[in-house]
Amino acid sequence: MVKHSRFGQSGWPGICMLALAMFATLAPRHAASAEATPPVGSSPPPPFARIGDEDIPAQTYFDTVRMEMRWRFYHGTIPADQRDTFLKEVGDILVDRVLLLREAARRRVEPDEALVARQAEEYEKKNAQDPEWQANKETLRPVLLRQLRDQSLLKRLESTVRAVPEPSEQELRAYYEANPDKFTMPMRQEASVILLKVDPGAGGEAWKLAMEKAGLLVKELKAGADFADMARNHSGDASAAQGGKMDNTHQGMIAPEAEKALEKIAVGEITEPIMVLEGVAIFRLDERKPAKLIAFQEVRERAKQLLTRRMADQAWDALKKRLREQTPVSVHEEYYLPSSPAGAATPKPAKPGGKAAAPGEARKP
Repeated sequence: MVKHSRFGQSGWPGICMLALAMFATLAPRHAASAEATPPVGSSPPPPFARIGDEDIPAQTYFDTVRMEMRWRFYHGTIPADQRDTFLKEVGDILVDRVLLLREAARRRVEPDEALVARQAEEYEKKNAQDPEWQANKETLRPVLLRQLRDQSLLKRLESTVRAVPEPSEQELRAYYEANPDKFTMPMRQEASVILLKVDPGAGGEAWKLAMEKAGLLVKELKAGADFADMARNHSGDASAAQGGKMDNTHQGMIAPEAEKALEKIAVGEITEPIMVLEGVAIFRLDERKPAKLIAFQEVRERAKQLLTRRMADQAWDALKKRLREQTPVSVHEEYYLPSSPAGAATPKPAKPGGKAAAPGEARKP
């Protein structure tokens, strides 16, 4: 269901969908739900959050929820069972953004103005024929530049924070010893195969005939027939020319049914006929190589990369945690509820005995 996310390795969203951000904030909301826009003459809803002395307006949160839904999920519809987590995650994004921009200002981080200028130029070129952009260009361009500068500030701040010192040799060895699964060569099985191909669109009779033929081949093999000759004469697999000999197989490389069957037999033995995606297969286990921990010196660079990345992640997460601890943050958590304007734009959970709303039936932002 998830399309893809704008989150980078740090967990911070890049502000790539600037058009959505600006039009959601400044342009007429043709697609906005009625719940998200207060009636004329009514008092504005309370801020979504207060961070120190700065408020995040409720409408900013509603708009961001709609943007993230359109960007991150197919059909712009979030699965009902992910709604609560999603609404809070969007809130955390907004809070972290304010805190991190303040930290960037405190550290006197400067945006990459050359990059900002190039991005703004590219954006204007892409929207040169957009009537809404042209009509609101004078108002929207400053917002575009501000968004791009903020994006640049956040990236530069993150790069600085994540530039951790290289781990020591002692730290590398400790990491290697504590995470043997990351440096272990998985069990490998060398096998040969005879594949009786069956067209995916064929009916049950074709599969039945293939199973019967495979059963006869198994009997011949058990009676002493040469597996390589049988593969050359009967197999439809690419390995037939090599007598059915396959490359080393790691877990996940062949059908699960075949993997399980190979695990149950000894070297030199054959499996019973197995139905796989391409047809009916008979496997012979030629060799089994157990899992092996690779020596430290052989994987030292990989250990360095993994540990450095983990240390960088920890540094970035620690900064966000510290900023939250140092700054009073008050979130109006009622906006996380399904009854809120943000929650109203997401699908309702299925009723007992019923079904959840289909993507096409759910209210779109």
